Amino acid sequence: MKMTIKYFAFCIIFSFILSTCSPFTGGPYNQPEMAAGTVAAPNELKGSIAMTNLIREQPVASTLELLPDLVLANNQFGFNLVRTQFKSKKPKNFVFSPYSIALGLAQVYGGAATETGMQMRGVLNTRMPAAEYHQTWNRLDQQIIKQSNRTDNQETDFELKIENSIWVQDGYPYQQKFLDLLATQYGSSLHPSNFMQDPQTTRLEINDWVAKQTQGKFEELVPAGAIDSQTLMALINTIYLKAAWEFPFAPEVTTDQPFYREGYASETVPMMYQSIFLNYQSNSEYILAELPYDAGQLSFLMLMPIADSLQNFIQEMDATKFNEILVQSNQGDVDLWMPKLKIKSAVQLDESLKKLGMVAAFDPQQADFSGIDAGNHLYIGQVLHQAFIDVDESGTEAAAATAILMQRKGMKPIDSPQLKFDHPFLFLVCDQLSGTILFLGVFVGD
Repeated sequence: MKMTIKYFAFCIIFSFILSTCSPFTGGPYNQPEMAAGTVAAPNELKGSIAMTNLIREQPVASTLELLPDLVLANNQFGFNLVRTQFKSKKPKNFVFSPYSIALGLAQVYGGAATETGMQMRGVLNTRMPAAEYHQTWNRLDQQIIKQSNRTDNQETDFELKIENSIWVQDGYPYQQKFLDLLATQYGSSLHPSNFMQDPQTTRLEINDWVAKQTQGKFEELVPAGAIDSQTLMALINTIYLKAAWEFPFAPEVTTDQPFYREGYASETVPMMYQSIFLNYQSNSEYILAELPYDAGQLSFLMLMPIADSLQNFIQEMDATKFNEILVQSNQGDVDLWMPKLKIKSAVQLDESLKKLGMVAAFDPQQADFSGIDAGNHLYIGQVLHQAFIDVDESGTEAAAATAILMQRKGMKPIDSPQLKFDHPFLFLVCDQLSGTILFLGVFVGD
């Protein structure tokens, strides 16, 4: 019987609402002087059309030994961020993509300087020199794509694709080093655009590009009104995965069973079941199950605390402890029950990132993105993130979108262990080879 394939796709958009707060004067572009607070029309911007002739570089050999440090840093960023979101007295299900958010911030960090850059380094948990940091991201990104697409079974329907693009205003004086960095280390394709005179057309072009890269999963990632005549840059990232379980669940075995919410009465959820050989752990503190997909190096992990609440469990979790838990896992046959999941989340991350230490980037008086714009006219106005995941008997479908909006300054065990995930638990989608967390979420019940 042919296996039903589910789709997993997530997309990140970094929509840079970039404009000037002061006239473009001096420098190689020799821009005309204008009154403060105005923006030149495209035909008044005398700079060259933004371009780069460089292509994505092959990973630098020396970054191989730095890869574990970057993975640990990115995973720690994910756990730091999840702690800022999972604090309410009556928590709800949610999901997000720490990999996508970190990937976007890493590219923005490429244009950050002084205190802004230092704070972003802290939030991204890296001590690497900037050049090595971006080069190691290049290795990690390419390795995940390459390793996740390796399969000896040519008939297996599996695809993982990561794409970056940067949409820029013709004639605006971008820093060439920034454009070259995105091309060589992140493989970003460059799209000269006309935000100022025709923002609606540019918005539709971006949405069409996103829809194509994600097999139609996102038809209107950039909503009407998000791009206007003051927009000068949009940085877009898409990630698309098509996969199924290596060992799918039989739909006819799925039954309604109780799920016990912390501090609340139980509720009935559709619970899938199968007897399966996998990586697992069952002790007095937690139970863990890792389900592989039918190809590549990705897997779906569930981690449910036994001795403590999920909220306390998450507050104490970090990347090092997570690695220790994985190392302590066993392999064997288990009886596994897990609920079908369908979660959609939307969150604004400004305050969360500020709490983690990224303050200057959001302050028009302190922000320094002179690595993108030598005139230093920009600051981050908002960081928005939406995510979706659907897990059923055949596999996983998931999506995420993040918008980083930049504005002009002046604007604001037994023989067969039984693993039954019938209490709130943490779930993750990971790259097994590098250990990178691609998706991270919480299920507390329907």
